[in-house]
Amino acid sequence: RQIAPVTAIQEQGNHDTITSGALASVCFAWFRGCDDVEVLRPQLNDQTRDVRTYYQWHDIMIAGHHGHVTSPTQMPRIMAAERPRMWGETRHRYALLGHRHHSKRWPAGDHGGAEIIQTRSPSKETDYEARLGFVGDPPGLEAFAFQAGRGLVGIRRA
Repeated sequence: RQIAPVTAIQEQGNHDTITSGALASVCFAWFRGCDDVEVLRPQLNDQTRDVRTYYQWHDIMIAGHHGHVTSPTQMPRIMAAERPRMWGETRHRYALLGHRHHSKRWPAGDHGGAEIIQTRSPSKETDYEARLGFVGDPPGLEAFAFQAGRGLVGIRRA
């Protein structure tokens, strides 16, 4: 907030639907009246029963999705279909996903015109992840900085 406006995109997870929704509501209430902070909550697609958040800032499109229902490589096609005007008005497009307990960067531009970024979970690993071998990756949060005309210009990991 010291250098730029903040947009927080809250996504519902598959393990913490109530907690993540409550956290978004608290953040939404805490920052009400702040003209430099916007808290976006996910929207349910009635046809697919999937939850996604869309945001446009200048020539940048951001689609947020937890990542447990839709395959990451399907996201660009879904983004274009669900928000065709936003897709057409933007040059830099990003699908920001979570769900995994490790981070992954999918090849930029190889999936229909959007960069797919899957971030680490902020939660400690569960027995499920341990059984699958996803151990040793630290939990974390990531913040992304975007610049009009350039797209993603920085990532800060905590």
